[in-house]
Amino acid sequence: MKSAFERRVFFDGELIFKEGDGGGQAFLVESGQVLLSKLGADDQTIEIAQIGARSLFGEMAVIDQSARMASARAIGKTTLMEIDKLVLEQKLESVDEDIRKLFEMLLHYIRDTLPYNERGKTELTALETNMDALARRTLQSPIVTKANELEDLFLVALFQSLAAYAARRLPPEG
Repeated sequence: MKSAFERRVFFDGELIFKEGDGGGQAFLVESGQVLLSKLGADDQTIEIAQIGARSLFGEMAVIDQSARMASARAIGKTTLMEIDKLVLEQKLESVDEDIRKLFEMLLHYIRDTLPYNERGKTELTALETNMDALARRTLQSPIVTKANELEDLFLVALFQSLAAYAARRLPPEG
């Protein structure tokens, strides 16, 4: 039987995956740091984030079988715990349907919206307003507590990662 996680070591500057690649695995940073970046206009690299220990990344492409949204590169020596798509799918299938729907809703919100401060306009469309309202209600719902109390710590990390991404995309309240 395949282990749920495989430890992988990357060295400074080494590419972990490239934007647009297929996503067959997610990663949890055990030690070191990872630079997440996207290609912008004129193929300029735009740094999205630097993440460190206990951070999860690469999960969205695994969950919804979409292409990688960003590239990931090691900063210094970096040890990652890799989780295979099939193992992650089995983990997700083991949780209640309402929690699976929570994961899916957050994932779609993240994929379908830009962060509020990057939308480049002051007036939001009706679709953006509705999606923002749904995401805000979802993040304030009792199911969030249930997701944070899952026994599987990897799924808790996955949920917290998706919730944090979604929360950063929301416009200010008011």
